[in-house]
Amino acid sequence: MLQKVLVIALLALICVPAHAAVAGRVGVGRSVHPARLDARLATARKAAAVASMRNLAAAVTAFCADTGRLPTNGEGLLVLVERPLGLRGWRGPYLAVSSWQPGTLDPWGRGYRYINTTRPGGRQSFSIISSGPDGVPDTKDDLRLDG
Repeated sequence: MLQKVLVIALLALICVPAHAAVAGRVGVGRSVHPARLDARLATARKAAAVASMRNLAAAVTAFCADTGRLPTNGEGLLVLVERPLGLRGWRGPYLAVSSWQPGTLDPWGRGYRYINTTRPGGRQSFSIISSGPDGVPDTKDDLRLDG
């Protein structure tokens, strides 16, 4: 679903005639300057990544509600679609198995990172992270959702 939204957004941005350059609003017969198109594409990708990360966070939260714990760092997001042996309460899959691989890739084609950030004796918490446009972990363009 998220990928369809991204494709539609990208098509809407790309399918404007390039020969009809007019300053101002984009509409029928008008185009977008390439720099503005790049900015809009970047914005659309970031919005798609945030929406996907929210869906993953909702799945992690549902997993936790059913099992009483968050996925471990070793299990990662795979535990949302494949039941671990001996885990009680698992009622998944929590993500559509058919969309598992695309659902775990950010708009730049890289996997999301899951980190269980729960501290001993503390509230259960986690982070879902995209390495962003540059694909390099722990840089300023990373997108992070804490749950």
